[in-house]
Amino acid sequence: MAVSLNFARRPFRDYRPVHATILAAGAFGLLLFVLNVRDFYAFRRSTAGRVQEIQRATHSATLADTLAEREQARLVAFPLQSLQSESQQINALVQERKFSWTTLLGHLENVLPGEVFLTRLAPKIDPDGTAAIDLDCVGKSPDSIVRTIAALEKSSYFSGAVPHSETDPEKGSPEGFRFLLSVRYNPEPAS
Repeated sequence: MAVSLNFARRPFRDYRPVHATILAAGAFGLLLFVLNVRDFYAFRRSTAGRVQEIQRATHSATLADTLAEREQARLVAFPLQSLQSESQQINALVQERKFSWTTLLGHLENVLPGEVFLTRLAPKIDPDGTAAIDLDCVGKSPDSIVRTIAALEKSSYFSGAVPHSETDPEKGSPEGFRFLLSVRYNPEPAS
């Protein structure tokens, strides 16, 4: 058996690789720490404007929500029924303004028989541009009402002629046979 003689008080161990590894790891850790600190401050600088932008957008959204709620409350309190009736009246006035009397009179002149005279004309204009017309007429003979209704029904502008009353002339009166009709008028008939 071999005898080993060791006169050292403690055994020799080589700690240089351990110290070099610790030093390298510490330097590498320090480098990573410095890079992280640099990235943190760069990120913070770049997002500082974004944070303010987000705060402004949030504030704007809050103001818009408040304004929308206020306008919604005003809209609920607004008298929509009266506004609707006013708009219907205005639309009726617009339709009456668009109604062409000249065209109506021209169509009546072309349709009515020569023996019939028109004494009163009262249209009630619908929103679609058509009209219900009351006609007071005077004819020379008792057959004038029949000829008038037939002529109105032949025309593509008039439809649904309905007689309401008829009176004979009094003796010695220059007027002829009076009659009242209702008829539908469409200024642009379907072909």
